[in-house]
Amino acid sequence: MTVLKKNPKKVRLAIIGAGAITEGSYLPAAMHISHLEITHIVDLDQARARQVAEDFKVPIATSDYHELFGKVDGVVIATPPNSHAKISKEFMNASIPVLCEKPIASTLTEAGEMVATGKSTNIHLAVAMNRRLSRSARLLKQLINDRLLGDITHFDAAEGYEYNWPLRSGHVFLNPDHRGIISDIGPHVFDLLFWLFNRSSARVNKCEDDNWGGVEANALVALEFENGHRPICGQVEFSWTRMLHNSIRIYGENGMLEASILGGQNVNYYTN
Repeated sequence: MTVLKKNPKKVRLAIIGAGAITEGSYLPAAMHISHLEITHIVDLDQARARQVAEDFKVPIATSDYHELFGKVDGVVIATPPNSHAKISKEFMNASIPVLCEKPIASTLTEAGEMVATGKSTNIHLAVAMNRRLSRSARLLKQLINDRLLGDITHFDAAEGYEYNWPLRSGHVFLNPDHRGIISDIGPHVFDLLFWLFNRSSARVNKCEDDNWGGVEANALVALEFENGHRPICGQVEFSWTRMLHNSIRIYGENGMLEASILGGQNVNYYTN
């Protein structure tokens, strides 16, 4: 049994779920944060948890997240979506802040319960919407707010490529609670649009996909955002089978702004 002494200068963080996002993103990023200490890796696959912990020199690997209570200052939940609500609520009720992978939950009811638990306990709940932080996304929002385009008329967004994520489990394709590309990529794209337009809701005018009762790999979603007398309408296209333009295009009276859907450094401006 490994016993850790708390370093008062560091935040103790545990990661629940030892999949590709943990191995490829969270742990490498944590190595660059001097006041952060990853103390635990948790996964139902004990061997997987031990291997990832060893690779990144994390002191404790376990298959039971209940061992974390009272021993960490925060948790990252990077498990399949159908487990997010249960785990998140347990940690918030134990006064431990939560950073949850997207999608926040499998159902609207579960998501509401998570938000309500955060409010009732006054414990922070966050979802990993990291694309807002890119330079291009922040510049795009600033240019929209500064009315470079004048009144916005419509938008077009797309994210598509041959699926190549280094899966460590098959939950994306095998779990009936995970709804394919809209559930996997959609949260990032929809979040950017809501954030860019300063809106909290939108009307779904159309949703087409190829799931045939299973998991969709291609989808098209038409959205409408309220905007006074003239709504902002547009569509989002997703694909796991072919390359799309992978950008957000915002059209207005004075021209069009375009930025990478994945985040980057630049925003292109095309005048009328």
